[in-house]
Order: sequence, then C-alpha cells, then structure tokens
Amino acid sequence: MSFENIQTKREHDPLDAYDDGKESEEPNAHDLDSFKNKERLNQLEDWLEQARIVQSSNRIEMAIDEDYYDNLQWDDSDKAELESRGQAPLVFNEIKPAINWILGTEKRTRIDGAILPRTEDDVKAAQTKTKLVKYLSDVNKTKFARSRAFADAVKAGLGWIEDGIRDDGESEPLFDRYENWRNVWYDHLGVERDLSDSRFLFRQKWLDLDIAEAMFPDRTAILEAASVGSNLVPTDDDEFFYESSLYYETDSQGRPISRTSTVDDINSLVNNRRSRVKLYEGWYRMPCPCKVVRLDYEDLGQDYDDINGQEYDKEHEFMKSAIDDGYASVYDAVKMKMFCAIFVKGSLLQNMESPYKHNRFPFTPVWAYRRARDNAPYGVIRPCRDPQDDLNKRRSKALFILSTNQVVMEKGAVEDKEQLREEAADPAGILEYKKGYKFDIRNDKALAEEHVMLSAQDGEYIRSVSGVTAENLGQETNASSGKAINARANQGSVVTAELFDNLRFATQLSGEIKLNLIEQFYTKRKVIRLTGDRGELDFVNVNSPDEPESDITKSQADYIVSEQDYRESIRVAMFEQLSDMVGKLAQTMPEVALKLLDLVVDMSDVEGKDEMVKRIREINGMSDPDAGNDPEKKAELEQKKKAEQEAAEKEQALQDEQVRLALDEQDAKTRKTNAETDKTKVETYGAAVDAAYQVAAVPEIGAVVDTLIDSATSEEGEM
Repeated sequence: MSFENIQTKREHDPLDAYDDGKESEEPNAHDLDSFKNKERLNQLEDWLEQARIVQSSNRIEMAIDEDYYDNLQWDDSDKAELESRGQAPLVFNEIKPAINWILGTEKRTRIDGAILPRTEDDVKAAQTKTKLVKYLSDVNKTKFARSRAFADAVKAGLGWIEDGIRDDGESEPLFDRYENWRNVWYDHLGVERDLSDSRFLFRQKWLDLDIAEAMFPDRTAILEAASVGSNLVPTDDDEFFYESSLYYETDSQGRPISRTSTVDDINSLVNNRRSRVKLYEGWYRMPCPCKVVRLDYEDLGQDYDDINGQEYDKEHEFMKSAIDDGYASVYDAVKMKMFCAIFVKGSLLQNMESPYKHNRFPFTPVWAYRRARDNAPYGVIRPCRDPQDDLNKRRSKALFILSTNQVVMEKGAVEDKEQLREEAADPAGILEYKKGYKFDIRNDKALAEEHVMLSAQDGEYIRSVSGVTAENLGQETNASSGKAINARANQGSVVTAELFDNLRFATQLSGEIKLNLIEQFYTKRKVIRLTGDRGELDFVNVNSPDEPESDITKSQADYIVSEQDYRESIRVAMFEQLSDMVGKLAQTMPEVALKLLDLVVDMSDVEGKDEMVKRIREINGMSDPDAGNDPEKKAELEQKKKAEQEAAEKEQALQDEQVRLALDEQDAKTRKTNAETDKTKVETYGAAVDAAYQVAAVPEIGAVVDTLIDSATSEEGEM
C-alpha cells in the first residue's frame, strides 16, 4: 500500500493543522551539522554507494557501447597481437551508419507538445500556455537537448533531460537541458519508467573551488578540504567500474586494465591541476506526515476537484473557505515528499524540501531497452558488438592471409629464415634456396574469401538486429520489387518503434513537469514573441491585467504530445497510396477526389503543407478536424458556415425568383394564346351567321354553308 493512502480524519480544528505543537520530523535545513542532518547524510551516502556498486558493471558496458560508435572497437590484447605481426587494428564500422539512421530519423521528425484545458473556461489560458511552452522551447533549444538525450539512449541505453528554475536575472527562469548519463545514478530498485517508485537520484558535478566557495560561502573550509589540486589517475575517480572486478586489476604502471582502450582514456576528463571539488546533488523522497484536503460532497465543480487530495495550505483562500463552509475536511496522511541535498563526502552543503510543487525528480529518463534480469539499461549497440568484433577480426584475418605467404621447405633449404620471411612477404622479393631441397610457397586465397563472406554476413546481422535494414540506408539489395523494398524498409521502422515510443513517453513526462513549473513560477506579466514558419511575428500577453483570460496561474491544464509518426517510410508509403487512390478517383468522381485532397496533402512532408492544406480546404469547403475547443477557430468556422448558409439561401432565393418569372412568362403566353383562339372562334361564328343569312336568301349555296359550319364545329372540337 502506498503512503498516500494511509489517512485518518482529524478531530480538532483543521485550521490549526500547522500549529499543533508537534516537532518536525525533518532535519533543520539551517543546522547542517545537527544530529538529524548527520543521519540524513549517512543515509544519502549509503544510497549513493549502493547505486554505484550495483550499476558499475553495466556502466562499463554502456561506456564500451559508446566506444563502438566512436570507432574504438579493439581491446588491448587483440590490438597488441595485431601490432606484433605488423598489422594495423582496422575497424570496419557497420554500427555507426545504423545508429546515425535512427538519430537522423528523430531529428527529421521531431515532436512538439500542446496544452489542453480541463474546463471550457480555461481554453484561452491553455492557448497562452501552449504558446509560452513553444517560446521556452525555442529559447532553451529544447529540441537539441532532447536529441542529445535520445542519442545517449540509443547508444548507451539511457539519457537524461533536466527541467528546473533558475534565478540569475539574465535568462528565462525555466530551463530544460541535457545531462550526461555518466553524471547520474538512479534508484536501482525502482522499476517504473517514470521513476514514480524510485527513492533517490544523484548527480555529480566537478566545480572549480572558487566557484563552489561562492555558492556556499559558509562552508569554505569543508570545500577546501574536499578539493583536489593535483592530477588524478583513473582509479581515483573512475565511476564506470567502481567496485567491479576491473576496479582492482591494474597493469604494470598502476592503470586499470580495461576491455577497451577508452576506459583508460577517461583520465583526460579529470586530468587537470586546478583546485576542484566534486559535489553531489541528491534528490530523494521521504515519508512525511501531512494534512490533506478531502471533499465531503461530490460533483461540487472543477474548482473543488482541484483542491481534493491536495496538501492543506492555510494561505490558500479557496481551500480555506471550502473547509469553513463544510464542503471539505482535513485529514492526517503520510505522503512521500521530495527533498534536495547537496553534499561532498562527509559534509552537507544544503538540505531542503524541494521548491517544486510537482513533487517529482527534476530529471526525466529517456530509456532505450531495459534488461529483464535487473532493469539495467542498454542500447542498440549492445547486441551488435559481437558480430562487429567478428567482422573486424575476419576482415583483418583475410587481409593477413592475402598479404602473407606460407613457406614449406626441408630443413637446410635456406641459410637465413628471417630473410626468407621478409622476401616471401615482399611481392617483388627474391627467394633463393639450395638445390635439391623441397621448397614450396602456399597462399590460401580460398580461406580469405571465406572470411570475407562471413564478415559480410556479420554486417547483415548487425543491420538486422539493429532494425536498420540496407533498404533504410538506401543501399542496393537483392530486393527487386517495390513491395519487397517497402516491406524491408518498414521492418526497420517496426523494430525501432520502441525507441521512439520511449522518447515520446519521456517528452510527455518532461512536458508535464515544464507545465507545472510554468503554473507555479510564471506569475508576473510578460510579453513573448513567437516566430512562425514563414517568419511572421506573434506577440502574446501573459498574465496581463487588461486580459484576465491570459492569467495562466489561476487554471490548470494538461500537457499532451502532438501526434507525429516517426515511421517515416510508412508515412511516405501511405501518402503515395492515397495520392494514387485520389488520382484514380479524379477520373471518375472528381467531386470525391476534391473532398479528399486536403487529407492527402496533410499526409505529406512538403514544406509549407499547412498553408497548402488551408487553401485546399477553402476550395473544397472542408473544415479543419483539429479545430477542437479553440474559440478562435470555432468562431472562424461558425462564421464560415454562416456565410456559406447565407450564400446558399441567396442562391436558392435567386433560383426561386427565376422559376417564378418563368412561370409568369408561361402564364402570359398561355393567356395570349387563349385570347387569340377566342377571337378566331368569334370570327368563325360570325362568318357562319352571315352564311346562314345568305342561304336563306339564296338556297343554292346552302350546301356550301353546311360544309363551312361543319368545318367550324370540327375546329372548335379540336380546340
């Protein structure tokens, strides 16, 4: 059970929670030489000693892993053997291109974060925080620090990002920077990737004595006693094989025997004559009694939810009023609190509660892989070292075979064997032997070819186990079809997916810490400047009294990592498939193709694609699916929809008017036609009547009149 869950309700006045007369269990930060602080120092030094012993063997391997990337791949004994027979220790580095492909992929597809509001009222503040985070990332060059930490993880297995606050008056208060894994020791008993179950984390730092004395002016005597002003040998300060089997093995000159030459070269890191002192910075968690606030009712609103479970603060007005009004109560609890100590061996320089409210370590780990046996980290290079060693040795062996000759002869065939050795190795050499003796020169070129073939297989295995195939590297292979090439390229993306997923996780953790620091420390008014992709400037007010919605301290938000697919080859393949599909649709259903065009362009990696997508959506009338809760985008979208609706209504009204005019015109034509028909009828009947009178007067034309009447009647029926 975690300490956070051990709670009992207080019976006395909750507002006196901090004034109950109990003596603090924590050491006094101002009395560094007190008995409690001495006990705390002993505990910290014991934790550090344990971590150094447990992690020493794996730290050697991590250092060697980095050596392989840096072309330092021969151990001392093998190198000496090659040099003894006149061969240079050649390195055919197949590891470095694979590592560079992974690192290059990260640099080309760097990710960013965004701040999401917790309530609808916090939308504007969340937008301001997002822009502030972007500004701080630009100022602190966060993307480069993150890439360095990722490079450490890929090579050695572990990298570190530090997020904190400084108060030098010259730089931004919030910083995030890279920290070398060689300077950090973590709790080896912790198993969670976010260090949530870890008790401690230590960082070492060498400082010149005068700088350390300026930082801790009241501890100058202790710092002088701990300083070193002479050259150091590796055994004095080699943290990589501390207390390991290599720690006690030395050569004739007292230097530690190493598996590679580079561990011995670590001496250069501390080989100086300035007076320096090594400080240890320890962040650690301790169980501490405290008072926490718990709500007595549910569904009271977001403001109440924000204080639920928080440590009681008598200066917090809303928290105090919630307790006074009976909506919340104060409980006794035990929580794991974060502390920070700075010390040299044997003496404390500082010990205090963490100034950060997030109660986390200010260091975020970037893991590659972790060994199931003991959770020790390792990188991509570790499983590639054996085939790389085999490759180097086989290529060297093949070269040796091709450049030397073996002589088989009877005893006494030559007078000087050493001269014979030199002449046999010389392509222009002259070999002279006694007549009558058996003498033969052999050169096993077939064996050299076998070594070369096996070394090629070693290179293929390195690419396979690293996840970076020849297709990823753009090398020509036996894959002939496009599908086969894409399948092998995608293999590299899938195998390396865990590396990028761990980086994404570390970015998430670091972003959460950064957001918490912003909400805690950025309380003053500030104007920041952002530069867009095309150089446009955007000035943002933070905590402006004229803009209440810009106050970032009165609301809480959540940090998320923006969606980004690291698997570049897969994304390119998807873009090509969508492009082909839309191209075919354009031939039969152009309207559908136009509606999908913005999605296709959004899948591409072309520069300025955001502007292209925006313009395409203005043409095809599609909305931005990422508008989310952005009030500006929502207002713009609503205005666009309103304008489209008004245009549609005007178009419909125009069409209705055109239909009405057409009907009126048709009606007028019909009435005119009917009028003309009626006139014709009248004239016909008139003619018939006249004919009747004439018939009556002249009976002979009666038959003609009857015919006319029948004709008129017939025409009337047809009308």
